[in-house]
Amino acid sequence: MLSRRANHAKAEYSFEEVLQIAVKAESFRGLDAKEWARLASLMYGAWAHAYKKADPYLIPLSAIPGEGMFMSTSQVVQLLLLRHFGAGGPRQKATTTWLRMTRASGATDGLFLCLRDALTAALKDSAQPADAWTQPKVFDAFVHWYRICQLEVVPELEALLAMHQEKLGDENASADWERNVRRKAAASH
Repeated sequence: MLSRRANHAKAEYSFEEVLQIAVKAESFRGLDAKEWARLASLMYGAWAHAYKKADPYLIPLSAIPGEGMFMSTSQVVQLLLLRHFGAGGPRQKATTTWLRMTRASGATDGLFLCLRDALTAALKDSAQPADAWTQPKVFDAFVHWYRICQLEVVPELEALLAMHQEKLGDENASADWERNVRRKAAASH
C-alpha cells in the first residue's frame, strides 16, 4: 500500500514516468531517490500484468510487495534470492539449486557465486533486505547472471509457481484459507 505522501508525489504519473524519475536517482516532489525506486518497484508487477508486457525491464526489487501484489518474474527471482540468502535462509540447499540452473544454462558456477556473495554481503549491511538490490554491485551481478540464465530459470520458476497455484486450488488448501480468513475476521472484531 502506498503512503499518502508517495501517492501524492506519484500523482497521475504512469509507471513509465515513475521509472524515468527513479532512474534519475534524484529527489522530486517530496520523495528521495530511494523512495522513487521503491515506488517504481511496487508499480512494475501490476503494470506488466495489466498491459501484458511480461517482464520487459530488469529493475531492482527495492521494496518487498505486500501479499497479493503482482510481481514480474525477475522480481520473484530477486525475492527468492533474498529469502534464500538472507538471515535464516537455506543457503546451502539454495546454492545447490541455483547452481544447477546456472550450469543448465551453460554458465559457470562463478557467475552465480559472484551474485550470491555480493548479495549476502549487502544483506548484512542493509537496514531493509530489499535495499541490497539498490547497490549497483549486487544488481549488476544479478542482471548479468539473469540475462544468461533466464531461459533455464524462468520455466523452472513458473513450474514451481504453477504447482503452488494447484495446491491453492486443492479443496483442503481452500478450506484452510477460508478458515484462516474467518479466524482473522473474528479476531479483528
